[in-house]
Amino acid sequence: MACSLPVIASRKTGSAEVVRHSVDGYLIDDEYSLSQALNDLFANSGLALEMGRNARERIANNFNSEINFQRITEILSANPA
Repeated sequence: MACSLPVIASRKTGSAEVVRHSVDGYLIDDEYSLSQALNDLFANSGLALEMGRNARERIANNFNSEINFQRITEILSANPA
């Protein structure tokens, strides 16, 4: 995602917390297969580019080091040892 590429990940992992299906990548499962995801991306290069841009924007805005540090600090200050 940080490289402006659409992601294909399993819905059975924690990836669904980051990847938005059909927005910045595909989440595969029993209903949507890896081959379907690959076919969709190869058949529509414009869609792949758009998903890649969405993926990069999501990572830059929601998962950068400053935001992560702030979230960790908030968690630690709310739960003193």
